[in-house]
Amino acid sequence: MAPLHSRVQLTDRFVRSLQPPPPGKRAEFVDQVQPKLRLRVSDTGVKTWSIQKRVDSRKRRFTLGTYPSLSLSEARSRAAKLLVQVQDGYDPIAEKRSARTAAARPAAVTLRQAITSYAQAVLSTRKRGKEVERTLQRDLAGLLDIPAAGITVSDLAVIVDRKACSAPIMANRLVAAIKPFWRWMASRGHCAHDVTGRLDKPSRERARDRVLSPDELGAIWRACGLVGGPWSPLFKLLILTAQRREEVAAMRWAEIDLTQGIWRIPTERTKTRRPHSVHLSGPAVEVLNALKRAPGMGELVFSTTGVTPVSGFSKAKTRLDALSGVSNWRIHDLRRTAVTAMADLGVDATVADRVLNHVGAGTMGTVKRVYQRSELLDQRRNALERWGAYAINAASQDASTA
Repeated sequence: MAPLHSRVQLTDRFVRSLQPPPPGKRAEFVDQVQPKLRLRVSDTGVKTWSIQKRVDSRKRRFTLGTYPSLSLSEARSRAAKLLVQVQDGYDPIAEKRSARTAAARPAAVTLRQAITSYAQAVLSTRKRGKEVERTLQRDLAGLLDIPAAGITVSDLAVIVDRKACSAPIMANRLVAAIKPFWRWMASRGHCAHDVTGRLDKPSRERARDRVLSPDELGAIWRACGLVGGPWSPLFKLLILTAQRREEVAAMRWAEIDLTQGIWRIPTERTKTRRPHSVHLSGPAVEVLNALKRAPGMGELVFSTTGVTPVSGFSKAKTRLDALSGVSNWRIHDLRRTAVTAMADLGVDATVADRVLNHVGAGTMGTVKRVYQRSELLDQRRNALERWGAYAINAASQDASTA
């Protein structure tokens, strides 16, 4: 049955009021705002959104969804996006056909099975592999028992967009986990091709630039002494060493030479997967000496069980905020505060980057990074001594004016 065409400026009220055409007929309305958008009304009252686009000299119709599940504004937005994708060569009909064909193959690997294989083959060798596996299992729970080859980018986009409504940054992290996983599945033949090429992160992220003022740093340092348990010395060493939270929390006595004032972090415990030597300034050695004298210490410097590193950073940080009166900061901001203060103290940016154990210092060009192999140990020692004195001075200065 041929549809009855009409070109109108669609409105919510008009679409809502449309009645079914006579039996055996279809009515179709072309939107004047989005000229490629069409609303087809069947004789049973079903209202279907679609776009019509010429592809390879042939007219093709791409269905978007049905009203009222898909509103007028959503249909216009989806139509605009799909038109751009089709212009770039994307064919959703071919993708669905390919997905149906792949899904019909015998013994198709389910998404659950693919995640398990991916975790064993890839994630098991990565520092945050368990976290990525949990993210995939948790957020893709509704797709786990579906053949991996039958999952489309639309299926994934629905999950990502829903998560973005309540947790936009976590939705970005989900996309970051999905994309390499789908590339791996395509390379292993679990799906015909990687469907995530057009799956973008839904939210914009701003790089943090929080740097603690001397007064804030001083208040936090003094509050460290009031937190109690292993947290007091741990937070102080986070400040004095400017190293990553996980690396300090899992510090071992075997890594520390208090006589030389050196903490040697082995390859398997660094984010950069290379060994890193950290100079222990005078204040840092004092903190560790006090701990060394404590009875009953095991191999781990910070542990409540003697077997695993200390945990519960969130609660301890909340107590520290309340005691210091300083809020809206993260533990990682201590590293940024340290490197900023080092710059003010005349420390070369390359040296500061080496202190932080960055993979490729942003302050050096590619060629310079290749040839600059010096560990700059003396300069790093000087930088951390200056930073330690700065932190102690900030605490005493702030205390005198309180």
